[in-house]
Amino acid sequence: MKYVVNLDEIESFTPPHHVNTQDKKLIDESLGAKNFALWYGEVEIGGGVDTHSHEMEQAFYILEGEALFEIEGVEYQVKENTVVFIPPNTKHKILNIGEKMLKILIVMAPQPKTLDVWKVEK
Repeated sequence: MKYVVNLDEIESFTPPHHVNTQDKKLIDESLGAKNFALWYGEVEIGGGVDTHSHEMEQAFYILEGEALFEIEGVEYQVKENTVVFIPPNTKHKILNIGEKMLKILIVMAPQPKTLDVWKVEK
């Protein structure tokens, strides 16, 4: 079992329905975590994810940059050192509205077993 992971060693990917984003799975079942996942994300200026929902809880910690979170139709402008909580099955979207890369930590519970969990809302 691996207990320490370096961000530079992890392959990045773009989740479904995301634009100009790159995520890295820091902690998940591959490291032995059973109840949650921790991801690191970078969102380019103007990038983000359309309105969607999923059955898991999510928490976002803003490391750098500024974002617009729309949660159940209400807009929240957030910046560094802010935490955003998304309950299960809650419609939300995210957009980088800042002038630099948006860097975030994302906690999910339970962890997504596949990338098919994002349900896009019309």
